[in-house]
Amino acid sequence: MKDKNKPMSQTERNRKWRNSSEEVKKNQRRNSYKRTARTFIRNYATNEDLDDIEKMIEDKEAGNL
Repeated sequence: MKDKNKPMSQTERNRKWRNSSEEVKKNQRRNSYKRTARTFIRNYATNEDLDDIEKMIEDKEAGNL
């Protein structure tokens, strides 16, 4: 059982904050996808992959996605 007078650890505070709202979860998910995409582009993408990504970006900017 938790002692109410005992301060929370940083890990506990982080967990509580992360679970505090759907907006926080949504932002964390988005940031995770951004990191994954950047890692893929920088380290693994072939020229063909980059062409496909570029086409997707152009479609997104044009409102076609």
